[in-house]
Amino acid sequence: HMVQQVLHAWKESLTTFLPNRVKSGLVNIVKNYISVLKNSVVTMRWFFVVDLFLTAILAEAIEKKITSGVGLKLLVEITNFNWFIIYSAIIILIRKREDPLDAKTYLKSMFFKYLNGLFIFMILQIIFLAFLVILGITQFPSIPWIFKIIFQIFEMLIIFYWLDSDGKFTDFIASIEKVANFIFYNVPVFLIFLALLFGLDYLLKFLACTEHGTYDFLMLNSDSLQLLQPMGSRFAEFRLIFIKYVKILLKIFWLCILFLFYDKNRNMFYSKSIFEHEENETD
Repeated sequence: HMVQQVLHAWKESLTTFLPNRVKSGLVNIVKNYISVLKNSVVTMRWFFVVDLFLTAILAEAIEKKITSGVGLKLLVEITNFNWFIIYSAIIILIRKREDPLDAKTYLKSMFFKYLNGLFIFMILQIIFLAFLVILGITQFPSIPWIFKIIFQIFEMLIIFYWLDSDGKFTDFIASIEKVANFIFYNVPVFLIFLALLFGLDYLLKFLACTEHGTYDFLMLNSDSLQLLQPMGSRFAEFRLIFIKYVKILLKIFWLCILFLFYDKNRNMFYSKSIFEHEENETD
């Protein structure tokens, strides 16, 4: 019975790619994508100005072969922190949907809740990685790219569930359980998501003219120095900035796709929850 249930769920998940669903899904994705871009620019415009300025300085430094020193490291950290704030805001705005609050008010109301969820996730991720190291599956700080991608997808889905919850610690644990069920019962769709990630990764490598991997595709805090260094000798400042923002535009689009699938299925009942009463799991 369990096997039949899983196979039926996988078959149903593939109906996501029926032509009529793809068409309506693309319309919703594009609408959310445009809304996120507009709200991000309006609410975070000064952070974007600062990012452009700092990225241009970093590009100039790396083009001149300046790749070390306290000043450069400090500049990289400031750039990363500023970018972290921008990217965090973008993720929250992706989740906004049809919320009646204006973008600025909504962002303020959700930002610290988002940070709390992210902090809990990071702690649990460190514990899990330590467990993998103990078992000899991986070595720290070197992490296989497949684990990075899995962590990114888990992170985004957990954050989406967390932002839709009351914000208690038990809600976060319940979010992990929901994501595990969500992915397990939609394996075919997530395999296609992974293929999409590989395709976008290849595109980024092509644009950057580098063989270096870009598997930090969904990283909240992309290392600006790591991003720029492979390309510093080949691109002027404008092109470095262009590559960086092409990357974020692709990220936002991919996250809008992931969020739409989450939003359409987040209240689906897959199995009895350990952490919540069954009535809270159903519509």
